[in-house]
Amino acid sequence: MTHRDELLALRARLHALKREMNDVRAENDLLRDAHTQRALEAEALRRELASARDAPDEPTDDDAWLYAPEEDDEATEATEPSIPAPLHVRPEPIDRTLPAVLAAGMLLMGAMTAAGLSALHAARPTPLAVPPMAVSDVYVTPLSRPGTVIATRGVNGLALGDSCTVVRHPVDVGPFDCRVTVECDGRLLYGVDENTGYMQCGGREWVRDSGTTAEDGDPAVIFDVALDLVTVEDDGWMVRIRI
Repeated sequence: MTHRDELLALRARLHALKREMNDVRAENDLLRDAHTQRALEAEALRRELASARDAPDEPTDDDAWLYAPEEDDEATEATEPSIPAPLHVRPEPIDRTLPAVLAAGMLLMGAMTAAGLSALHAARPTPLAVPPMAVSDVYVTPLSRPGTVIATRGVNGLALGDSCTVVRHPVDVGPFDCRVTVECDGRLLYGVDENTGYMQCGGREWVRDSGTTAEDGDPAVIFDVALDLVTVEDDGWMVRIRI
């Protein structure tokens, strides 16, 4: 079985997330422009206040009355009015941190991108920490066994008695929980690339991939651990192995 459908669905999710991220970035740019505009307005107000503070005051009638000397004390001199302390307006700092929605979206996108690349490359997973050569009722255990060709049809260069190796790895790829490779005489018969060889083992001793290459991208296979037999078959050829 292949997992092309899972990869296509994951790619669609990634494209949708990228569109959402672009919308969030556009909104963030608008917020940043608004902060910049507020800072410019604050700076203009500060300069206006500074200009008003430095300009000389025009005398008025009220000033003459307020600062005139007392009649009973001609020696008293009029004093200049005190100038109030200038107002300092500090422009509001621009918040250059990413909004929470954008930050969370970027983290999610990074995680999904990493997961997508891992699935696309179909990296071989680390086997579960259970003893090899055993079949569990719950887990798919890793298995690697040597084998011998006991029957063959339509495969040039492969004869009875040739050596084979059958390997099973536990995986977690969509509905599939194991990946199987069958190699005979240096030739991969099943699981020929990292996008094929996926099956549903589920701890069973007998599993089957009934689809041929024309149907699902890889040959059909019957993996019988109880009888120590593996049969790989495709259109026009067949190999049976004793493991």
